[in-house]
Amino acid sequence: MVIHEMHLADEPFQWIKSGKKIVEVRLFDEKRRKINLGDEIIFKRLSSDGEIRVYVKGLARFSSFKDLFSFIPKNYLAHESLTLDEQIERMRKYYPEEKENENGVLAIFFKVIE
Repeated sequence: MVIHEMHLADEPFQWIKSGKKIVEVRLFDEKRRKINLGDEIIFKRLSSDGEIRVYVKGLARFSSFKDLFSFIPKNYLAHESLTLDEQIERMRKYYPEEKENENGVLAIFFKVIE
């Protein structure tokens, strides 16, 4: 088992804390290629102190955000009100399309460790 660290903005941090979000979406880059089932992730809040520790219970790789968001139920991501285009646009704030095409994307299914 390996422990990974990732940073989150306030909104997704709160969604995980409240149990509304059970999947984290990232590029399938060099750092994320090291994540395996059974590993732990410590999500650290960007704006202030706070962290949430989770257990990785599933991984799903996709070639694009469009494919990922078409497959993963919106309620797993706390995005019930967003359209597919809005979900993709939200990810563009963090990841340019070139990086998505180069790496693919990863859905990390997790369970909060109490």
